[in-house]
Amino acid sequence: MSLLNNYTTALRSEYIKKKGTGTYWLCFSFGVIIPLIYLVAMFFLWEENQEPVNIPINFYEKNIGQALSLFLGFFFPLLIIIMAAKITQIDHKNGGWQLMETQPLSKLSIYMSKLTVLLVGNLIAIISFLGSFVVVLWILSLIKEVPQNVMTAIPFSYLGQLAVRMFVAGLFLSMIQFVISVVFRSFILPILLGFFVMLGSLILEGLKIYRMWNPFTILNHTASYPKGSQLDYFLLYTEKISMVGFLMTAIIGFIWYQNKTFKRTFTKPKNLSKVLGVALVGILGISFLYSPNTYEKHNRTVIAGNIESDESVQKGYVIDKFINDTIVEIDIQDNKFHAVIKNEVPLERYYVVFKASNQFYTELYIGTNDSINMDIQYYKSNSNFKTTKGTRLAENQYTPGGMFGGWSYSGYLIYDNSYLNRPEKVINEIYKEWKEKLSDSDKYRTPDNYAPQADFIERNKKVLTLEYLNMWNIFEEKLKVVNPDIVNNTPKKIQEIKDYISLEDNSLITDESYFRHIMYEYTKKDTTDTDQITKRLSAISKLENKDFKDRLLFSSLKSSLKSASDSQERQELIKTYGEEISNPKLKSLAYNHFTTQEKLAKGNPAQDFVAQNLDGEDVRLSDFKGKFVVIDVWATWCGPCRVESPHFERIAIKNKNNPDIVFMAISVDQKKDDWYFQAKTKSESVLQLHLAGAEENAFSKAYDVEFIPRFIFIDKEGNFVNSKMINPSQNYFETIISDELKKEE
Repeated sequence: MSLLNNYTTALRSEYIKKKGTGTYWLCFSFGVIIPLIYLVAMFFLWEENQEPVNIPINFYEKNIGQALSLFLGFFFPLLIIIMAAKITQIDHKNGGWQLMETQPLSKLSIYMSKLTVLLVGNLIAIISFLGSFVVVLWILSLIKEVPQNVMTAIPFSYLGQLAVRMFVAGLFLSMIQFVISVVFRSFILPILLGFFVMLGSLILEGLKIYRMWNPFTILNHTASYPKGSQLDYFLLYTEKISMVGFLMTAIIGFIWYQNKTFKRTFTKPKNLSKVLGVALVGILGISFLYSPNTYEKHNRTVIAGNIESDESVQKGYVIDKFINDTIVEIDIQDNKFHAVIKNEVPLERYYVVFKASNQFYTELYIGTNDSINMDIQYYKSNSNFKTTKGTRLAENQYTPGGMFGGWSYSGYLIYDNSYLNRPEKVINEIYKEWKEKLSDSDKYRTPDNYAPQADFIERNKKVLTLEYLNMWNIFEEKLKVVNPDIVNNTPKKIQEIKDYISLEDNSLITDESYFRHIMYEYTKKDTTDTDQITKRLSAISKLENKDFKDRLLFSSLKSSLKSASDSQERQELIKTYGEEISNPKLKSLAYNHFTTQEKLAKGNPAQDFVAQNLDGEDVRLSDFKGKFVVIDVWATWCGPCRVESPHFERIAIKNKNNPDIVFMAISVDQKKDDWYFQAKTKSESVLQLHLAGAEENAFSKAYDVEFIPRFIFIDKEGNFVNSKMINPSQNYFETIISDELKKEE
């Protein structure tokens, strides 16, 4: 009880001393400065900063979340640094410490009372920041027009949790600055120390170098995730580290303050043992929290989730990117789904496609015995894959990027051509960057401190390695001219990188960078006077690993059939290499692809289709026999379609008085209303048509529509002139049409 009385008396004394110093007004000012600046800026810039919002968001959460990094990254830590010095230095300057210690007050009460003042100041700054932001945003919502789908209800639960998290995140830094300010009598030294450490932390984070136990990084981590844990924990792991660091530093700081000098604290065996004991427990606690978590495998392969939408989503599919084959069809009821994949699923990135009024999709890593849970928003043809939880939580959040993101110094040296006579410089830089990238790839953590599983880490290291092997391959091609000896004698460091990758790795076969690398390795010594496609297919056909050969041959053959110039070339390709594929399914797919490409060849008849015009009437391709037909396949949700559409309309308008040609735009929007209102605004020189459901599926299959926009040119007899035209933004598009019209004349 006496300890509590001592603390109360000491705290009362602190408040008496703070009167007239403006300590808490300083905290309040630091809290309101960003919201006030925001109010002034938005008052004048509101209209130009507002964009249409399709996915519902909360007005307060969005704007506070955007401003949080500035407050927690600079203003709040700066306030802590200044406040800690201000609270302690008043008594350092006036001998107040000694005066209080002569009173019947324990040193612990004095120590804790000053710390309390600092923490209360932190709380005032946090509450004033959040509270004033709420007031500012409320005022803006009254005087300005808030975009549709922006919710203006004040999220009290979100704000309360965020306030607690901000306070906890600041504990470690507050304690460190407080201890420094207590033990050093100088006013300016603790401020300079704190400021330069903060500056150094900002520089390191700019270089993407993170130390999650760093108190400044802890604050920035909270700012980066204003909504907190993805797994519904109250605190992020870094905020828990802040609590442990606070307790450890508080106890060590008190021992130091109690013994006055560094020498007494850290050289006397009794004191030293206390300090080391507390430090050991604290470091073990931080290490435990810092150690990453990894999910265990599930007993089944499951993909499940919930779709928040203004419409009913019909179906979902998991699709193998390599052969474009459906792995599992997902039944969706009441916008909820739970599908079990019974077949083996190699760890790979798969398409997960959903069909509603329009098709939307994402890409996910999934493997055998993984359980994936998705949280999705879909409104007005716009999708937002909010969270993807489950056993591949970390894998599906991982984005590659080293110290400088995607920039590479070794890549710069290769493309600069200045080091062709000094290849050792490039070799050393490639090797150094490669090692650094491999090391960085082990360090990725989610906000809740989950790391990828070992199989993904190993695969990711291979993908990173391919980046540098392909760089070297480019450099090696250049060296063939100026230094051919180095090509025939691979440098040891480059060979070490090459040895990391097998030339027959099935797990990488869908990766484009892997395909480039192995094709280079297979063909680089082929000096025959043949084209690159033939060289590649010839090299693949000589492989002995049947499974690997089949998959690689199928991939390369499919690409070659699509780019073949005529039917004769396609027939030679399928006859020579199609029979080399031993896997029945892949062989069948290759021949199906050959058949499709043959049907789309110049001179072959275009399949008839039926679509609806703006008046709801059926329109068939065969209705235009005797006229050239130019088709634009598009959708309202397609960005590139919007870019190309004006160019298509321009050419149509130039030919609107020509009775021998018709321009039509065929929309594949599932939702007819989306198409109708946009189509009504377009040029009347283009016939606007709509395809949906079974008609759209049949059209896409017959015309091999994998991507849009797609442009198709059909002659007067209903035969293809060009089934895959270049985009109309390119001048040659119009030239192709003009040449055909001139032939008729």
